Amino acid sequence: MFSGRLEELRKAFDNSFIVITCLIIFLTIYGFFNSGLFLLVVFFLFSSKHILDVDLASDTYQFTLFDIAIAMIAVVEVISYLTSIYRENSYYSIADISYFILFYYWIKFNLKHEYQIRAIYIFITVLGVFLFIDGIIGFSSNYSQMLSAGLSNINDFKNAFSFGAPIGTPTAEWSTLYLVCLPFSIMLFFIKYKKEQPFVSTLYLLLPIIILVIPVISCFRGMYIAIAAFFVVASILFIIYKLSSLKIVLFFNAAIILPLAIIFLISPVRDSVLSTASMFRTTSQIRSYEGRENLWKTGFMMIKEHPLTGIGSNNFAIEYGKYKDQNDNAPFAGRIFNFFLQLAVEKGLPGIAAYCFLIISFFYVSHRKIKYLKEWNEKASVILMMSAFAAILVRDLSYSSILYNKGAHLLIWFIFAHNTQSPYGKKEPRHITLYSKLKIIIPFLLFGLIFLIIAINSLKKEKAESYYLDYIESINHNNYIRAKENIESAIRLAPNNAYYLSSDGLTEERLIDRIFNVDTFLAHNYVFNETEVRHIEASINYYRQAVMINPSDDEFYYNLGWLYLFNKAINKSEYYFQYAIQLNHSIPVYHIGLGMFYEYVGNIDSAFIEYGQAIQQQPSILDSPFYCDLQKRFPDKSVILVRHSIDSLENIYTLKNDPLAGARLAKLYLFCKEYEKSKILLKSVTSTLPNLPRPWLYLGDLYQFTDTNEMLRCYQKAALLDQADLYPALRLGEYYEQHNQVSEAIKYYKNVISASLIQHSFHASKTSAMYNFTCKDQRSILNNYLIPDGFLSYCSMNIKLSNIYEHLSELYSKQGNIMKANEYKSLSEREEY
Repeated sequence: MFSGRLEELRKAFDNSFIVITCLIIFLTIYGFFNSGLFLLVVFFLFSSKHILDVDLASDTYQFTLFDIAIAMIAVVEVISYLTSIYRENSYYSIADISYFILFYYWIKFNLKHEYQIRAIYIFITVLGVFLFIDGIIGFSSNYSQMLSAGLSNINDFKNAFSFGAPIGTPTAEWSTLYLVCLPFSIMLFFIKYKKEQPFVSTLYLLLPIIILVIPVISCFRGMYIAIAAFFVVASILFIIYKLSSLKIVLFFNAAIILPLAIIFLISPVRDSVLSTASMFRTTSQIRSYEGRENLWKTGFMMIKEHPLTGIGSNNFAIEYGKYKDQNDNAPFAGRIFNFFLQLAVEKGLPGIAAYCFLIISFFYVSHRKIKYLKEWNEKASVILMMSAFAAILVRDLSYSSILYNKGAHLLIWFIFAHNTQSPYGKKEPRHITLYSKLKIIIPFLLFGLIFLIIAINSLKKEKAESYYLDYIESINHNNYIRAKENIESAIRLAPNNAYYLSSDGLTEERLIDRIFNVDTFLAHNYVFNETEVRHIEASINYYRQAVMINPSDDEFYYNLGWLYLFNKAINKSEYYFQYAIQLNHSIPVYHIGLGMFYEYVGNIDSAFIEYGQAIQQQPSILDSPFYCDLQKRFPDKSVILVRHSIDSLENIYTLKNDPLAGARLAKLYLFCKEYEKSKILLKSVTSTLPNLPRPWLYLGDLYQFTDTNEMLRCYQKAALLDQADLYPALRLGEYYEQHNQVSEAIKYYKNVISASLIQHSFHASKTSAMYNFTCKDQRSILNNYLIPDGFLSYCSMNIKLSNIYEHLSELYSKQGNIMKANEYKSLSEREEY
């Protein structure tokens, strides 16, 4: 009776293992909550079951070369953390690798039965189909918007498509998940295939075809190469291990690839797919490769300076500004776009050696397993997993999705466990004593305890982050007292977080509660009382602490420049402004800040040099309150300033034929009312690089009085390409309101409000890449981080949301919706707008 109940309990554990594993995979992919503690609890629960299970075979716990490689990885991660230039970022890497190793042993210890394997194959395949459905829904919506705006080639606008990816996850990173799901869907076909039911069996072949649809229409060249690598590697391995003949392998490949090719050749996305397959046909493709090449050169420079320990995990974005060529117009990069190079940069040469050993040991142990296995399906499954991992490595030669996408990374560790798990347990059971079992289990339980400490500390960091999110909410609503309480609570939990410390410094400056006024500032009338001076000194203290922890953040130095200027420390102020620009030359507001400093001390010529740099980098500054005031102070010099900026950009455009310089030059022509020159240049730029949003906006402005239809298409293109840009939606809202199309006007004015919620300055986007947060969407970014308060909006094209709310109130009144009209009228009267 007891043995019968024990058998029932054993079956219940085995069945629950399937459910728990599928749940962990799903939660990790979508990041609903921290699944680490959940995994830890069930790991300990199942370990106790293994200890009590007298029928457990010893070979379940057999160590392999791969287990040695895992130990080496764990050591490398610890060393990388201890030697990191900024440990707060690198901590997350230790937490993640511990989670993945724990998951690996969870699979290795508990995946024992064929029905378990098949159930997980089915789940991951269904997950791949679900990702396809979710992706195709998102694609259809984006594609219809693209067509309505007169765009057709997806290859130029692929970053405007989400394909169902969560907010904050790049499409190129998300698409790797489809590649990881591919071998499971093919394996399901092998399992279900029956010669006596060829039609029903062939239907299962649709599964890998469906899963491949999104990676193909995503139009990423690296993904195309990776898919090709999967089929090539799998074909070679099937032939080498004599599982199939060359004829059958070619037939099977054709059965997947040909239908997929036919689908796309007769579909509207044919030209986009062919354009991507050409690899280097378009200007954007060439620029993409050149950008990666420059990043790789930067990576090698970092390796030369930090060969043994690297800079620490997740710290590439922090150091990138120091090594980036200041004359390079490439956008800020948060990753190096090469898996192996990023490992070498962040973990040093010993780190890359350890990870290469892990990869080699995986293929070696997989080879040994294939040689031992007898069943065709079992051998095929190992080969498909090997091929998928090889394809992912090929994919990440031009990306870094393994390091950033936890869902894909977790599935890779499932592949590791699947292939390195010893087959001997079910072939030659050799039962062991409780004492022997304890000797094997205890090391893993100790690792579990270490992970428990890491998981508890992770919860502590998540709590600190929740305080920080509350801090952002408070400071965005000018509730500085509440903001101060929240940020200090976050610092108590994470005292070495440089970003939290700097945010406390920002709060001290905001407590002065003074919006920047250029006339008061230049008249030297910025006088602070005793309380305000204490806030300034406290702010300086927090920023200096932040600089000591992370000396590579240019924003800290820029803000210190203003704080020391308020404190009348002129020499220190100039030093910090200049050092911020030295670290990152490409932020226009830094140049304006230094220019303001020079105006303040009476060095007008140096001020105009800095203003010229800012305008050349971001010509939209000409539409800002800053330039309007500059024209009033220096009417002649401000005109000469624009002419000099035009001359400089004309030289750059002539020498380099740089479309970005051309777009900026076109804006300056537009400002100077040289409309024909601007139109010719904008048409050239949009033809060469049609995925730049602002040139379409400026082209729409040029068509405003000549071609209304073309104007609308240009604004729609700009709105589609950058949904965080307020101005295309504002232009469209104004147009439809003027033409009494109330519903359309309401829609676009609401888009303006939505865009204002996700709009971030360049510095905010950069900060998001530099500092590692669990929450990677817009909530973890403080947009107006720069000192003094109001200076960022003073240097930017500005929209008052109160005006938009007023327009919406009037439009809803026209519709007869009095409740909505009153709601927006109330919002328009709120002080913070």
